[in-house]
Amino acid sequence: MLNLSIPSLRLELHLVECAWREERELFSIRRQMRELVELCEAAERATDFEERDVRRAAHEAFLSAIAVIHLVDTAGAKLPGHAHVRARTVLAKLLDALGPHVGRADRAVRQVVVDGLEIEEALARV
Repeated sequence: MLNLSIPSLRLELHLVECAWREERELFSIRRQMRELVELCEAAERATDFEERDVRRAAHEAFLSAIAVIHLVDTAGAKLPGHAHVRARTVLAKLLDALGPHVGRADRAVRQVVVDGLEIEEALARV
């Protein structure tokens, strides 16, 4: 079991959706968030199978979570600060839970996109 805390993830993503101020982007945001939840559910189900299935599902969920964090971070004034902080916190916890099941390259992408590391530094760690 990956212990991804999907109910908490759903709640925080719903709060982001409700707080999103740009109506034109809302469809895309909803789709991306729904996809993330589905990928997390698939990753949890994969634990009933072989390790390679877990790694594949975790990889997809991990990259989807990074994409959602990027959306939230680039939202700027379209999202109130409290919603941004809460979403980023729950997504960071999700990445932490998935981290042991993904490769070093995925973790390097996180360090650059989410943690703000320079690309060269992240590559040196890989």
